[in-house]
Parts: sequence; structure tokens; C-alpha cells
Amino acid sequence: LRRDQVALHAYFHDWLWQKASAGQFVPWLRAERLELPVHELYCFNAMAEPQQLEILLNEAHGSEWVYRRDTSISRPLAQCYLTTGADINFLTPEIVLLYKSKQPRAKDEQDFAAVAPRLEPERRQWLRGAIATCAPAHHWLNRL
Repeated sequence: LRRDQVALHAYFHDWLWQKASAGQFVPWLRAERLELPVHELYCFNAMAEPQQLEILLNEAHGSEWVYRRDTSISRPLAQCYLTTGADINFLTPEIVLLYKSKQPRAKDEQDFAAVAPRLEPERRQWLRGAIATCAPAHHWLNRL
């Protein structure tokens, strides 16, 4: 989450950080607080595996995740993450698909085709409502 950026910088303290800003990659300095529209970060460490990570900051207000492209779309944070066996949190598929829905590329269409049929009914309904809010004529809606 955006509010965790200080902890993120501290955790990867020996990594080189860059932020995507106005189509350019520029250094992200430790003392700098990132605000919207900046949300895309890259960090590099030649001694690590992997050597590069992409990190996308998400918005939250209290205990609610908020979609940065349309703040009328939100979801309780407790419903926004799944956890791996190694205790690593990741965004739920319906939220990832919502981000991919803006201007879907071929790989986004493939992801949608693979994931949408497997979504639990509540997740599918939420995604349908979120996409309908942003893009009422979106071609994914008739497949949800």
C-alpha cells in the first residue's frame, strides 16, 4: 500500500530505487514521499535473486482498498489479498483483472480467459460491478 512506502524502502534498503514519473524512470530518494499519480516503482540489486522487482503502490483509506483510477470502487482490505504458503500476500485475481481491463493487451486477454471462469461467484460479481462502473460497454462484461 502507498502508506507502507517507508517500510518498503527500509526493507529493500540496499537496493537502487526508481519511480516511473511522466514516462521517465528517475531515482526515488529515501526521504521522498510518493503521491499519485506515481505508483510504479522498480528496485535493483545485482547481488539478489531476482535482481529486479516491479512494485505497484495501491491506495487505501483506513481498512478499505481504493481503486486509483476510480475512487468510487473499493473493497475491504481483508478481501484484497491472498497469501502464499511462504506467507507472501498478493492481490486477488479480480483486482488484478480490474487493472488489466483498462486497455487489455493480448496477454491481459489471455489472463482474463484463464482466470475469469475460475473466479468464485462473489469475486466474479465484484469484478463485473467494478468494470461496469468504469467502462459500461467493456467487452469482458458479457463474459462475466
